[in-house]
Amino acid sequence: MNLFNNLIRGLKAFTAVIIENAFVYEDDAEKILGKFCLLPVRDQEKILRQLKEKGFDSLVANLNSFNELFQKTNRDRNLEEDMPATEYFKRYLGKIGANELDYDRTVTNIAQIYKDNGDDRINDILLKFGIFKSIDEASYTELIDTFKKTPGLSLLFYRAQPSVSQTEEFYQDIEISMEETESQFCLAIIDKKLGTGDSGEEGKSFIKENIINRNQIKDKKIVCCLYTTTPENGPLESFDHYFIQEIAKDADNKFEQLAKSLTNAAYAAIFDKLRYQYTLSAQNALNMVLLNQKNIKYIIEHSYLEGIPGIEAIKYWFNLAQQYQFEIEEINALNFFSGIVSFFDNEHLDDHPHIGKIGESLKQLNSFELFDYKVNSKYLPIAPGDIWQIGDEYYILMGQLCDLLLRSNNKRNAKFGELLKVEIVDLPQRSEKFSIDITGNRKLITIQNFPKGPGDFCSITVDVATGTTEFADLEALDLAMFNSDGNAIIDLNDGVTVEALRTLPSNFADYYVDIREKYRSLKETTSKVDRSIFEFANNNIKFSKIRFTEKSGVIDLGFRRAGRLKGRFYDSTYNNFLNNKGRIDLNLIDNSPEHVSTVKLECSFVHTDSPTHTFEQANLWFNSSGFYFKRQDLMPTLPGGFKPILNYCSTELKMGDQRQYILTKVDEGIFSLQLKYMINDDTFQGKPHYSYKSLFGEPKPEINPKFKVEGEDESSFIGDNGHASVSLSIEQLNKGVIVYEKKLKLQFVNGILSRTNIEE
Repeated sequence: MNLFNNLIRGLKAFTAVIIENAFVYEDDAEKILGKFCLLPVRDQEKILRQLKEKGFDSLVANLNSFNELFQKTNRDRNLEEDMPATEYFKRYLGKIGANELDYDRTVTNIAQIYKDNGDDRINDILLKFGIFKSIDEASYTELIDTFKKTPGLSLLFYRAQPSVSQTEEFYQDIEISMEETESQFCLAIIDKKLGTGDSGEEGKSFIKENIINRNQIKDKKIVCCLYTTTPENGPLESFDHYFIQEIAKDADNKFEQLAKSLTNAAYAAIFDKLRYQYTLSAQNALNMVLLNQKNIKYIIEHSYLEGIPGIEAIKYWFNLAQQYQFEIEEINALNFFSGIVSFFDNEHLDDHPHIGKIGESLKQLNSFELFDYKVNSKYLPIAPGDIWQIGDEYYILMGQLCDLLLRSNNKRNAKFGELLKVEIVDLPQRSEKFSIDITGNRKLITIQNFPKGPGDFCSITVDVATGTTEFADLEALDLAMFNSDGNAIIDLNDGVTVEALRTLPSNFADYYVDIREKYRSLKETTSKVDRSIFEFANNNIKFSKIRFTEKSGVIDLGFRRAGRLKGRFYDSTYNNFLNNKGRIDLNLIDNSPEHVSTVKLECSFVHTDSPTHTFEQANLWFNSSGFYFKRQDLMPTLPGGFKPILNYCSTELKMGDQRQYILTKVDEGIFSLQLKYMINDDTFQGKPHYSYKSLFGEPKPEINPKFKVEGEDESSFIGDNGHASVSLSIEQLNKGVIVYEKKLKLQFVNGILSRTNIEE
């Protein structure tokens, strides 16, 4: 129930509609008058207005005149609820001293109006706002009572689906209620059969043919729950399904189901709202474009001067304009968004059983956020973040875009590019898609979801700290942008493809011809001169323009562009690279390998009530491996009872190591150290009881099973089952225990089990 009420408030679903043919009209004039006078004022006003619109002026006059006098009486709200006054209105008037009201005449007039009225128009109006005799469906009683007790919830009741002529008024009633209650959603409980046909699904048909169509054009949605004895809910396969759920009338958890229905609808509604706003913002951006030829021409002209394809420049501008328009709309809908998304958690929203159908798409989406692997298909010029494959190795091109752009004069600021080695690694899936880790003198950037091949995603690392830098001749890399597969090849017998020409700035065609002519000359030169001379000259350039193979006039440099690391992910990689290169990282040597703070540390032995020792200010150390206490810090002031056992513990007491102790964080700034007992030279145990086998490594005594605890009578290790099932407690071992079989006295002394020989 709390879940349902929380959702009503959080999703602002303060309007509810119930359509059920089992409602019984109220035909008792006294009950009609009493129930009307006790309704909220806004419902009274709606009844009077709608009665007047239907021509029942006499009934309006009688109800209104009596009600005006009644509202001036000294009403007793508690008595109204206890009696209840809706059932015994005349008696209630007597109890509050309102006998002077013209009750009998008003009741007589109402009864006569009902007798003269030959249809159900009055009944339908009164029913709509809660004036009805009863409902011949017990399953509705709890539902209606709960709705009435929900703060701020406005209820509308209908006995049948609205006819064609009544549909507009039906929606108008709902929208007025939603406006008055500031609702984002309306919850509609509709009988599946409605008793109007033979299909048994008239309620569902009404929803599909009317409400779903209305939801598609209206911002505020109606969430429909079909109330039925035979619910049939399949997976939510389409948008409409999220607004039609079937609920069993006899279900014990009907309110939980209603809550789930609301959440599902809200989930679909918020993304539909986003879709609408993106569509609207795109339309508004288009309206700007249609009047913005002057700036678009300027953008394209300067993009060509800078060596950027015109389509990329205007795509950027249009996306910017759309985002600007979207944020204008988003501010108006901020309350809608923020109120809903807080319910998208495991408590309120179930996972879809068919999520596997989009599993591959989600992988592609995760990769798309990080990498652009369509750069070659789009014939994009080379840029920082481009990832290159040569053999089985991968490298990422570093630098600034302004240095790598090939401008309109076919020149650029740089001739060579700097690349970092990219390692393909087999790592478990991490929650961070992009992370930076420092290990030793290595600064590793790990990036997930790299598209190694079709449907094959892996993790990559880039080491920005150590000597993994390689160099590339940028003219060699340029060949990739002319080929849709990203291969660095050039056909000496052919020109640039039509697709590339359409995309790239016009000067790139001349640039291609210039490169092709250079390679023709180079081919002739290398046929006359030993190729090893060129190899020697370019020995330090990993991506060289003169290290190639040639077959049938096609020059192949032996590498390809595999994709591009996007925007902010490349920016972070490049900034970390520059920080190390400029020694901002100080060679990754921290100015302090360890950090220390003071905390409260409580020391004790496990499973014992013996007094603890508390360090009010113990040194808590921290380094790259985590938190720890140093044994040497604790020993000087530790009581003697703890020192012997602590001497056997490791020099650094860490939270992950539980072999000799249990170190836990109790609260912020408070830690607990519980020392285990030392049973022999290399065994520590923290159990509350110790069996014969754990003490001696043997299943049971062979000759004498008896033992004697100091100050107690003799006992036996052998239980009623014939096994050595009797164990010794820590308290007994602290006192001292004589084990006759071994002729030993066992006793914990400062946490260490001493074994003293005894005489017979």
